[in-house]
Amino acid sequence: MEGLIKESEFINRYSDRILVKRISLTEFIMSGYSKDFYRTSVTDDNTLIMFDPPGGPYTTAKHGSQPGTDMGYYEEEWKGLIVEAMEFVEGGIKLTCFYETKVDWIDIKDKEEFDEDHALSEVLNAMIKDIDVDELLDNNENQ
Repeated sequence: MEGLIKESEFINRYSDRILVKRISLTEFIMSGYSKDFYRTSVTDDNTLIMFDPPGGPYTTAKHGSQPGTDMGYYEEEWKGLIVEAMEFVEGGIKLTCFYETKVDWIDIKDKEEFDEDHALSEVLNAMIKDIDVDELLDNNENQ
């Protein structure tokens, strides 16, 4: 985790100092909120899916159509890490995340004529090298 931001401070609307500390690549501990009062939501099987201390920050875990909180809210470097689970632990609340990956899907024209492994390899290489994928597919079709 060298070079990664390991903690971030958030001041909520009641001036509470909420500390979010990164403990692994996808896990964080949130502390500094009032232990006396907070709101939670749980599923029928008692899975914690929402945590809201007085003054915020309101935090959700992805569940059904409910989106999980993007950790980029706390620190720009953590953008794309989405909360998928939360649980109370000694010292705070543990937030477990996954990386949200944006994928642009493309249709390969006449894919039955292509060797699928070769076509996939070409598309991935083009994406890595930032080559126009449509141009690459047109060139392969003309060969």
